Amino acid sequence: MSFAEKLTRVFMPSGRSIGRLVKRRKESAACTVEVFRGKKALRLSFSNHTTSASSAGLVGAARWHAEPVESVYIPVKEILARTDELKRKLPLDAPRSGAWNRQFVKDCVVVNLRTWNQFLPDFPVARIPAPED
Repeated sequence: MSFAEKLTRVFMPSGRSIGRLVKRRKESAACTVEVFRGKKALRLSFSNHTTSASSAGLVGAARWHAEPVESVYIPVKEILARTDELKRKLPLDAPRSGAWNRQFVKDCVVVNLRTWNQFLPDFPVARIPAPED
């Protein structure tokens, strides 16, 4: 499945026309969606007149797909359930003592454990098995 098809399936524009994702204006308008991974970029361009995902312009796909991506799918329900737990464990503004003079955590999502451990070696994470019932 192409990047354009994935965008279309995720955002479900009217009539499955990818051009409906472009901000509406009286005149023609264009849109560029960019995704970065390290120094690699995947760039998708289309206009409000583009109807099918296959006719959107894609740049960088060869370099992007040359190296496989290790990622983990985390269901939305799981993220929402863990968000409240994370907020309780990591106070976003400051601890009750008020010792922090700035916001400590803005947001946190771990998608790739290998990359996390590569860039944050002082704070390693590991996958743990789910508890047995």
